Amino acid sequence: MAMGNLKFGLLLVAVLSFSLVLSCGRSEKDSGMLDTLAQLKEEGNSHPREALQRLDSLRPLLADCDEHTHMLSALLEIRLHDKAFDVATDDSCIMELVRYFEASGTPAERQEAYYYAGSVYRDMKDIPHSLVYFLKSTEEPADSVLLINAYSQLHTLYFKAQNFPQSLEMAKRECEISEKTHRINPISLMNLAFAEQYNERSTCKQQSLDNALDLMKKEHSEARHVDLLYWLMNFYAGLGCLDRAKECLELIDSVDSERKIYVNYLTLGTYYFLSGDTAKATACYEKHMADTTDIVKPHNASKHLVQIYAMQGKDKDAIRCALKLAETGDSINFSERQQRALLAHQNYQYEKELKQEARMERERKLFKNWMVAGGATALILLLGIGWAFSVYRMKKMKVLLRQEAKLKDLEGKAQQQKEEIKKMNLQLKAADTEIPDQKHKLEKRIKQILHYIKLQNLQELEEQEGDLAEMVRKGIEGHYKMTQKDWDSLYKAIERMHPDFKAKIAMEIGELTEKQKRICYLIRIGLSNPEISRMTESAPTTLWRWARKIHKELGILDIEDAPDGDAHTED
Repeated sequence: MAMGNLKFGLLLVAVLSFSLVLSCGRSEKDSGMLDTLAQLKEEGNSHPREALQRLDSLRPLLADCDEHTHMLSALLEIRLHDKAFDVATDDSCIMELVRYFEASGTPAERQEAYYYAGSVYRDMKDIPHSLVYFLKSTEEPADSVLLINAYSQLHTLYFKAQNFPQSLEMAKRECEISEKTHRINPISLMNLAFAEQYNERSTCKQQSLDNALDLMKKEHSEARHVDLLYWLMNFYAGLGCLDRAKECLELIDSVDSERKIYVNYLTLGTYYFLSGDTAKATACYEKHMADTTDIVKPHNASKHLVQIYAMQGKDKDAIRCALKLAETGDSINFSERQQRALLAHQNYQYEKELKQEARMERERKLFKNWMVAGGATALILLLGIGWAFSVYRMKKMKVLLRQEAKLKDLEGKAQQQKEEIKKMNLQLKAADTEIPDQKHKLEKRIKQILHYIKLQNLQELEEQEGDLAEMVRKGIEGHYKMTQKDWDSLYKAIERMHPDFKAKIAMEIGELTEKQKRICYLIRIGLSNPEISRMTESAPTTLWRWARKIHKELGILDIEDAPDGDAHTED
């Protein structure tokens, strides 16, 4: 037995050790994968395509990792696609990630999930949903870079939705956070200037432009911000600040031609026109009008050329540019109407979803209230049932205690009777040698008394129910077999003769079969065992055992207990 227990203990220790090793190995594997994902995230900021290829090569290893690692890899994939300027067309994956990180993610993971949900909806041109998730990402300010980018995206989206006050507010927040985190950059300042222009804040706009230009000159970042320099030059020219516009042009010219992404001929044309050099302005506008990659370019350029050619009296060229202006204007108006219709539809869908969510929230609250009310009702019912059961149990206990007290009292009385009988037996034994004749006379007298009691009971029964007494006599002699109806009548008659007998049976003996009941009642009227055996057709041994028990429990003196050897014979 001891050897078996030892083997079982060793087996249990081995299993636990193996499980611990597996869990540690798995934990180290997940930790290593998380480090690799962090490296890919950093690499993706500058080389998203290469990072995507490396992430794709990790698919077999990710199969053995836990759910959280899988979710982080999926979020990283969406991030890298966004960095690589891949346009998202489906929101199912990002919404699954949002739900997961809302339930099980850290603040930084939730912020990133919200941000890229906004990016996905931005790519899908769903401005309302994009605004919602970009705003949610600002509520989890774990990563300052993502927070700055979120406000930048919000500025752009509000501008597209023509909500210029909100666009300005987002641009301001972007600049504030950039300054606090020492990440201020020309793009943030240009966003602020752009928003201020549409909110008619010219003074603030020029200040923002000056800050952006000064920052680029300080950082020597003109090569990375050629497009911003063109915008700065355009804004300065529009404000009449030709000296600052010239500074921008000089910075653009200082950039190597190979590093220039593009040339904004519209901005150059505007600068030359305001500087009084109409020839260069016309040449730049003509080049810009010839660019058909975007219909807005020939439209804007033709608008300026119509003005210049009309001033120069070149009617033929002015008409050509006017026709181009009308042609592109119709297309742009149609496109703008389509965009406004799409935005209106998106707003309608968003409002519809908000109403549906509000309705579902009301239903959830109503269901919750019903559940609370139902739970409270059930609790009250349970408490009521518990209280009723405790009251019932207390009453039952009181009844049992009373019965137990009564039983103890009866036991005490029985004990007293036994003591008296013992004393009498002792006295009889002491006198047995001296007065054997008296003992015999006494025993004979007892039998006579018991026989007299039987006769008295039968006589009393005959006085009450003469026919019933006759049936009992015939039954004793074996000449009549009583029916159930006869027995029921006999029970009632005996109960009238002895009113407490039925209750005493219930208390002392309990439930009885019909045959046991017959035996009990016949004993009560003093019949002997052979007489009862003939009337109930019971086996003598069984009858004798039951009769002994009944005499003992009910305290009835038994004629069969006479010690003269005639215990089982009829007197």
